[in-house]
Amino acid sequence: MSRPSDRFALAPASRRRLRGLVLSLLLLGICALGVSCASSADELLIQISQGDEETKGEAIVKLGNLLAEKKSAGFTFDEGDREALELLRDVARKDPSAIQQMRAISALRGLKKFDHTDVYLEGLESRFWGVRWESAKSLYAQPSDRATSKLVERVRKESNKVVLLDVIKALTKLDTREALGGLLEVFLDHAGRFDEHRMKVYRAIRRQSGKSWAMNDTTQWRKYHDSEFGTKKSTSVLELIDPLPKAGDATGEGGGD
Repeated sequence: MSRPSDRFALAPASRRRLRGLVLSLLLLGICALGVSCASSADELLIQISQGDEETKGEAIVKLGNLLAEKKSAGFTFDEGDREALELLRDVARKDPSAIQQMRAISALRGLKKFDHTDVYLEGLESRFWGVRWESAKSLYAQPSDRATSKLVERVRKESNKVVLLDVIKALTKLDTREALGGLLEVFLDHAGRFDEHRMKVYRAIRRQSGKSWAMNDTTQWRKYHDSEFGTKKSTSVLELIDPLPKAGDATGEGGGD
């Protein structure tokens, strides 16, 4: 005897049709709310290309939301969507305004199913610390082993404290030998200005190295570092850190003084 609930069970083909209907209704709802639809997408592209800075910034955010909502709803990107995505990448790389670059990088970070590592790595080299910061946060949210060398290099030369912390956080998400070496440099640097994140780095080097020495057993960690990575002493990471930048300075160059 069948269970009462079995009477209402849908065949696989019916479930697929129902899912398609639900996704279609979802996209229509998104469009009705002004988040998506072809006409609004076209308007946003025009605003990004031709609008004033305020209008352009708002359009970048809305376009990122539009694409993220469409992708999360399960829809395949068409040619127009791909062009919109490429425009966001272009703004993130080349826009003369650091603020717009930051907005575009943040928008790309919301599109997790695409690989934007190349854009983020370019951003790490920006003269604007705010762009470097958004790029580092993105590499933490979307880890890629391809970013290892650039992240380690940035740890060694970054002069802005806020950026440096997120660069190190991004390194903790990677499982490459080079990332481990960079994190050991940070862990073994006892200048005292990174103590609040020392536990995070410690957990990362234990996981990546497979070693379980105590956090305060720096002798063993130093021996391990020297045996695996050599004894050459690089410039102290923490000696390079600047004080926290003032609010609104993200578009400034260099360390944000």
